[in-house]
Amino acid sequence: MQIIKSLLAATLLVVGAVSASAQSVPNYTGTWELNAAKSNFGQFPPPGRMTITVEQTATNIKTTQVMSSPQGDFTTNVDFSLDGKPTSGTGMGGATTSTTAKLDATGLTANTKMTMQGGEMSQTAKWLLSADGKTLTIDQGMTSQMGEMSFHIVFDKKP
Repeated sequence: MQIIKSLLAATLLVVGAVSASAQSVPNYTGTWELNAAKSNFGQFPPPGRMTITVEQTATNIKTTQVMSSPQGDFTTNVDFSLDGKPTSGTGMGGATTSTTAKLDATGLTANTKMTMQGGEMSQTAKWLLSADGKTLTIDQGMTSQMGEMSFHIVFDKKP
């Protein structure tokens, strides 16, 4: 009987430890710089420079993205509410956006719908943080009346 109690206690301890680690979520806070060599922008050339600054709390993530390209410099601010409620915003070119985000132990998933002069576009982004916290990978897909495209964007954390 004592052996069964000991095994049960050990099992509960392991299950509790696994549950606790499964509940922890990644923290993306920091400034991230594009690693163009590890990224894939499909048919488009990578931007000359791209950084994302992230501020994360228990209830939201605020981002400022600065991108330089031959067409000019762009700054985009996006806030993600982590309670599952849509967050309204303004995207590049003045597009009206509505984003629903979810953060769990596997990463951040954000679904955005945009209304622009040319019509509607939807975007899905999955953020993954490396185990050492030094690499942020964003796999992004976009769908519009012009078709579908996907990007694999890798960022290195700036010290």
